[in-house]
Amino acid sequence: MTFLLYGSVTVLAIIWLVPMLSALATATLPLSHTRAGWWNLSPADLTFGNFARAWDQGLSRYAVNSFIITVLAVVLTVSAGSMAAYAYARMAFRFKATTYFLLITTMIVPVQIILIPMLPWFRTLGLNAGPQEYLGIALVHTAFGAGWAIFMLGAFFAQIPEDLLEAARIDGAGWFDVFRRVALPLAVPGIVSFAIIDFVFVWNDLLLALTLLDRAHQPLTVGLANLQTPHLAQEDLVAAGTIMAILPPLLLFAALNRFYVPACSRARRRDSAIEVVVLQMAAHPGDLPANVDRLDELVRKHADGAELVVAPELVTSGYDLDMLARRGPELAEPLDGPTAARVSELATETGATLVFGMLERDGDVRYDTAVVAAPGGRLVPYRKSHLYPTESALFAAGTELVVAPTPAGRLGMMICFEHAFPDVATALALRGAQILVIPSAVPFGYEHLLTLRTRARAQDNQVFAVGCNLAGNGFCGRSLVADPRGEVLAEAGTEETVVRATLDLAAIEREREREPALRLRQPELYRRGRL
Repeated sequence: MTFLLYGSVTVLAIIWLVPMLSALATATLPLSHTRAGWWNLSPADLTFGNFARAWDQGLSRYAVNSFIITVLAVVLTVSAGSMAAYAYARMAFRFKATTYFLLITTMIVPVQIILIPMLPWFRTLGLNAGPQEYLGIALVHTAFGAGWAIFMLGAFFAQIPEDLLEAARIDGAGWFDVFRRVALPLAVPGIVSFAIIDFVFVWNDLLLALTLLDRAHQPLTVGLANLQTPHLAQEDLVAAGTIMAILPPLLLFAALNRFYVPACSRARRRDSAIEVVVLQMAAHPGDLPANVDRLDELVRKHADGAELVVAPELVTSGYDLDMLARRGPELAEPLDGPTAARVSELATETGATLVFGMLERDGDVRYDTAVVAAPGGRLVPYRKSHLYPTESALFAAGTELVVAPTPAGRLGMMICFEHAFPDVATALALRGAQILVIPSAVPFGYEHLLTLRTRARAQDNQVFAVGCNLAGNGFCGRSLVADPRGEVLAEAGTEETVVRATLDLAAIEREREREPALRLRQPELYRRGRL
């Protein structure tokens, strides 16, 4: 079946390439050779003079017009459409359903029907002469593109977890700040995808431009048509101009592909399923640049299609207490330092929530910190609160437990030794954590505890647990992902590796309905009794 699928796609691609190759050959061969059959070409016959001739015959001016019209139209459509899409997806207001229906109908109204009635409006508003023509046709494209923008982007805004928006409101953000600082960055893949589609649509427009604009303001599509006359075909110049005309959309797609591909891959799975990537990696003690580069490399290589990527404890500095005692002040960084900023940008680029361990400095105090970097630039730190006895001389203990709402779900943060404390995991679960994320630095000799405790904390609280451990330099690896029943979904060996697992968050409620252990707790009873 796979062979048949790929074979069919290959055949379709070849069929699609035939007219493209024909246009390229026509543009790069003398006209006499083309008319004799371009498939008989010889490399010695190739010429690029047709491109220069087409450009000199006026395509340069038309290209400038195309860029002005397209950029203005796309900016207006994306700006207005993203705000409207957010409002329809996340806000309640009167006549919401009625206005949404009216906007969506613009998607099915043929432009030819209203083209002629539009001309008097252009004259009345003064948009039929001078530079105002650029604004006029951009507004027309915005009107026709707004329905598509609301339809496409609304789905991205609707899938943002309400916890993220509510957290921003609790912090005092108004609706526009919530939109600008939280929702908009998380919807970047969808916005870029729509912007590419809208750019191609406006760039390729011929009918509106030919009808509404005078010759001085017409775009490249009209210029290509004007290369031909009833008495002069000039197919070689038309082919060269066509090749030049398709380059900007292709270059735009190539430049923004890193946003577009994650949007497509996530669109294939929009239910309760979360794809988790666990980076079991070695961290070289004291080599901060190399460790951060390695983390960057692994995330870029494996984050495609994942909502959550987890790296081990102190992965940036390496976990070597003797080394950290000597070089801790040198290796520690604040949360607004270069490492956190780099990982934050990486989260936005990949569209995945990243969790990594770092040596944090806050003034003169150092913490063993796990940082949650959500797409859009939001950083949520958790400072290890239960320190191993040998760590207490190097790090200060954190004073708060953290449940971080992210697009990947609500993450309950723990670090390494803290999986030995059932109360921590239960407190996080009671606060709404769906996934316990446990970056670790467990050495050989304790691997059975890593496995046992990670599975137990998941089963105790009927949540998922992701334990990501260091490998190499005496660390045992054995990273694992456990489901709400404590069953292992994925497990690593002792070497550097990457494991993936799909978490069905709906399984949490199913398991709690089957065995409502958390609901039947009796905290008062646990504080009473005789010794």
